[in-house]
Amino acid sequence: MKTKSVLSNFNRKIMKAGIYTLFAMLIMSLTASAQKDLQFTLNNFTGSIFNPSLTSADRSWRATLLARQQWIDFSKAPATQFLTLEMPAWKKHGIGLAFIHDKLGYENNYDLTLNYSFFIKLSDTRSLGIGTGLNLLAKNLDGTQLIYDDMSDPNAVYDNVTRYNLNANAGLSYNAPRFTAGISTRHLNASSIENTVIFSPARYYYLFSSLMLPFNEHLTLQPNGLLKTNLQNWEYNAGLIAEFEKTLRFGFNYRYSESLALLVGLTLIKNLEVMYAYDIINGTLCDVSPSSHELVLRYSVKPKPPKLPYLKSPRYFN
Repeated sequence: MKTKSVLSNFNRKIMKAGIYTLFAMLIMSLTASAQKDLQFTLNNFTGSIFNPSLTSADRSWRATLLARQQWIDFSKAPATQFLTLEMPAWKKHGIGLAFIHDKLGYENNYDLTLNYSFFIKLSDTRSLGIGTGLNLLAKNLDGTQLIYDDMSDPNAVYDNVTRYNLNANAGLSYNAPRFTAGISTRHLNASSIENTVIFSPARYYYLFSSLMLPFNEHLTLQPNGLLKTNLQNWEYNAGLIAEFEKTLRFGFNYRYSESLALLVGLTLIKNLEVMYAYDIINGTLCDVSPSSHELVLRYSVKPKPPKLPYLKSPRYFN
């Protein structure tokens, strides 16, 4: 009877999680040619990149290093690396810094972002996060390597050119011990780079949710979903990570009509995590590239629990 009760509660939680996710995606779709934004598979580790309100949402000090290589064996394929640093500030704030390098063909993007988050306490364990990010983007394009059908095209780039753009990100999030959801946008000032649209970053919108479901005393399940769009192109991600004894992690991530990723991770030493994703390409590129790879290292220091009051009077002793 006890096993049936556990399974019943687990099924109810799964159904509730699915309803939350579908409802949120429906709202996003009802509100709905630029360049594609950053792409990751380990979305649970990249929250502050696409939503500044998730910066130090759990009040942890954190450093995250990620490297991604897309489309192995495909010449000039996208490659991305980033380093993020997050820390709590005062009682209700968070501050973060991100360094991002994104390469595609003959184009290199360098992004430096300063994130700020503010948390409105809803209860002892729940909060509403409000975040903003200020980012400086340097976009380099080696036009000497490009070939055009019309060499007189006024929008063409023929030299090695670098343009700079000051932009902003914004986001909202709901944070609870076992549930997180957020909505955000990157590149609010999407068309401010002068001279040519080739250098214009796209404004992207993100919807993210993640659950933590204790299956038993040894195993915890973490389903998550991510919707990304520029209102022209839509990308849907759904994944699940199982954590065993808070040490070993394994799971999957499915990117609709593009790839299925297998995930594995481990807590190496106290506070240090490593996670690896192997993307199996199943979309239009599967004939020219079999896979993509992603590796992340994260070091986190969680806040210490509050100290219990020191009772001096013997009347409180048992």
